[in-house]
Amino acid sequence: MTAKTAKDEANSTVTVTFADGSTASGDLLIAADGRGSAIRDQLWGGDPGQLTGWATWQGISPVPIDITSSHRSVLFVGKPGTCGLMPAGDGLLQWWFDLRWTPGAPPPAKPLAMIRERFGDWAQPIPDVLKSVTDEETGFFPHYRHRVPRTWGSGRITVVGDAAHSMPPTRAQGANQALEDAWALASALRAAASAKTTTEEALRAAERSRSSKVSVVSRQAGSEDYNKYGAILTRLVPSPLATRYYTKWLAQISTYLDPGAAEQRG
Repeated sequence: MTAKTAKDEANSTVTVTFADGSTASGDLLIAADGRGSAIRDQLWGGDPGQLTGWATWQGISPVPIDITSSHRSVLFVGKPGTCGLMPAGDGLLQWWFDLRWTPGAPPPAKPLAMIRERFGDWAQPIPDVLKSVTDEETGFFPHYRHRVPRTWGSGRITVVGDAAHSMPPTRAQGANQALEDAWALASALRAAASAKTTTEEALRAAERSRSSKVSVVSRQAGSEDYNKYGAILTRLVPSPLATRYYTKWLAQISTYLDPGAAEQRG
């Protein structure tokens, strides 16, 4: 059921009105309703997201290749865009293709013809993947970005995840940053309960702790830098060096991995 509006009542409750007209009340509201968040639009005065000019066509399919039954994922980078392959379990493969896309242009009704034209001559197993999947399995996801504000909510209402910080998937941080939000929020609420501070103060503290970190991720992902790397540059960077850089970067942009947060967890 989709939330339509939320109101912070004077008697320390929050009332949500859903699209079907029904309502629900509670001590606070955590809106994790995604990129198209109605609660965020109400709090922020509209949708801040802007299209980047890239989009992802992706799906999960039973593709009989070695990667499907492995424990590794593979990323292919070239001039037309990016292809990623990742095992999803139970004989399924998650696959995606990042391509430039004109904002506002309708996606093709049969996208695989376009994808095969651009990626069909790439190295194996990409041709085999493209032979195995169908248009019906192919989802279309345009990339959005926006500036992440320092304050996300109001009163006893806050937003988390894509509702608070929509970003392209190029840094593979959408779900990760939502989990970071959840940890920071739970930590702030526990701290507030022991310190006898208000729910409002706890929510704003969680938002502040996350905004400084996730703003960095959002800016870098929003640049679509990984999609712009040339194949030659990719080959020049040894895999161990790329892994070391990415691991160090994760520690810098993570609230959970921050040394101060670790001390707070005790």
